[in-house]
Amino acid sequence: MNRFNCCSLCCQPCHKPHFDKCCEHCHESKCDNYYPDCFRESKRGCSHFSIINNPPPVVLTSIQAQLQDNSEGAILDGANIIFDTVLLNTSSEITYDDTTGIFTLNAPGRYLVNWWVNVDGASQSTSVIFSAESGATSISASSPTGLTTLELYGQGLFDVGSVPATLSLVNNTGDTVILATSLVQADIVIQKL
Repeated sequence: MNRFNCCSLCCQPCHKPHFDKCCEHCHESKCDNYYPDCFRESKRGCSHFSIINNPPPVVLTSIQAQLQDNSEGAILDGANIIFDTVLLNTSSEITYDDTTGIFTLNAPGRYLVNWWVNVDGASQSTSVIFSAESGATSISASSPTGLTTLELYGQGLFDVGSVPATLSLVNNTGDTVILATSLVQADIVIQKL
């Protein structure tokens, strides 16, 4: 080892002309060529060392909302699900109007949407269909024929070019859908990728 390579297992280049960085672990157990300047600098950290070993946290732009108290117990055909509880909203890039059930996407990009609805039947229909809709794009999930009591899951990717864009979860069954009596009747998560 030399002064510029204290330990290949855990030292990172400082890109300062006089030495590389040694971590505290190197100094304590592995570095045969410990240099006080190197150790002091590693304690303070140079900007390059900090970026490599302490990258900035990644914050996903996302929102999660649930329907927890639908006292009517039904979603009319063509109606949006009105989520009544926003559990998480990490950014103003996605906003929600709890009077219309419409999410507004305020930044261009690709969005991943996951949803589920706890269904306990439909008036006359033998299957249920819910669709995430944004502009002309509609991504649907449907139950098998004859099955109208289930948790219906769906997901989709939406590419948003011009903003603001809107997104909602819509009953496209062709009939009124009855929601199950449960603490949470529907859930949606939208993430900007």
